[in-house]
Amino acid sequence: MLAALQNGVKGGKWFSLIDKVYRAETLRAAWQKVEGNAGAAGVDGQSVERFAARGEMYLEELSTALKRGTYRPQPVRRVEIPKGGGKFRPLGIPVVKDRIVQTALKFVLEPIFEWEFLKMSYGFRPGLGCKDALREVQRLLRAGYTFVADADLKSYFDTIPHGRLMKRVEEKVSDGRVLELIEAFLQQDIVQEVERWTPTGGTPQGAVISPLLANIYLHALDCQIKQKGYRMVRYADDFVLFCRSREEVQAALAEVKACAESKGRVRWTALLPFRDPEAAVKEMRRASDLGASGIFTMGMVWERNLADPAFFPIYEEAAGLDLPLCVHLGWGSPQVTQLFADSHAFFCSAIVPVMWGFMYT
Repeated sequence: MLAALQNGVKGGKWFSLIDKVYRAETLRAAWQKVEGNAGAAGVDGQSVERFAARGEMYLEELSTALKRGTYRPQPVRRVEIPKGGGKFRPLGIPVVKDRIVQTALKFVLEPIFEWEFLKMSYGFRPGLGCKDALREVQRLLRAGYTFVADADLKSYFDTIPHGRLMKRVEEKVSDGRVLELIEAFLQQDIVQEVERWTPTGGTPQGAVISPLLANIYLHALDCQIKQKGYRMVRYADDFVLFCRSREEVQAALAEVKACAESKGRVRWTALLPFRDPEAAVKEMRRASDLGASGIFTMGMVWERNLADPAFFPIYEEAAGLDLPLCVHLGWGSPQVTQLFADSHAFFCSAIVPVMWGFMYT
C-alpha cells in the first residue's frame, strides 16, 4: 500500500497524499500501533480499551471524515510529569482517534522526508537509535575528533515557528488537505485543569507526529553543519559536535547558535533578469527550488515601471510559487520614493504579495 512512498521520489514533490492517509489499511495499521502503545485517555475520556471494543466502526468513521474533509482534532489534555530535582515536564495526551490519524499521517510522510535526512540525525528515525548514535560517537573519537561540545537546544521544540515549519513541509508536500491536517494538529487547543489555550509555536508535546516535524525543521541545521565541514551527532534536540581543535569546536558552536537563534528569520531573495521576462521566470523557478523567500527588484526596471504588461508573466509565476515581490523604492529622496510608491508599484499587490524597502541618503 505504501510501497510507492517507501521507494519514493527522491527530491520530488507529492501532490496527492490524503487518500493514502484515509485508506482502511493505513488507519488499521495506525490503530495497531496506537493500541500497542496503550496510554491514557484524552479529554473525551475514551481509553484504548473502549476504542478497541468498537474499533472497526470507529476506523470507518475516521476514514469517512478524513475523506470528506470534516475531521477535526480535539483538544489535547496536558499533564505535568515529574523529571527530578523538583521540576516537571509537560506532556500532551491527545484523544485516541487523533493518535490514530497522526500515526497514519506519520506513516505517509516519513518515507518522503527520510530520503533527505542526513546520517548525523539519529533520533526518532526508522532503523536508527541511541546505540547507532553511540557507535558513531566512538568512530569519530577514534578518528581524531577529540575536541567535543555536548549541548542541547533548550526548549527549542516549544518555540519552532509554525509558518517556517510549514514552509519546509511544503518543499516536499503539495497536497493542501494534508497540509491543512498538519496545521490543525499544530494548532490543537491545550487543556490543563481549568485553562484552555491555542499554541502559537512549537510542536505539540506528546503528539505522535511531533518528532518527525521537529526533524524536518532541524534538517536545515544538519545541512548547515555539513556544509561547513563539521561533524555532528544529533538525537532530537540533543547534539554533540566533534572537531580537531578548540578553535574549531568554538566556531562550530557559534554556527549552531546562529542557525538556531535565527528561527528562520535569515532569508534570501532572488535577483531576476527583469529585462528578459522569459529568462526571469526560469531563474525564479530555479531560485524557488533552492529555497528563495522572494524576488527583489527596484521600483523602475530599465526605465519601465512595474505596471508594464511585459512584467506580468513574472508576477503570475511569482504568485504561483508563493514568492513575494520585494520592491526597493529608495531613490535618495523621500519625495521621489513616494512618487514611485504611489504610481508604479502598488498595483502588484493585487497579483502577488509585495514587501517594501526604503533607503534614504
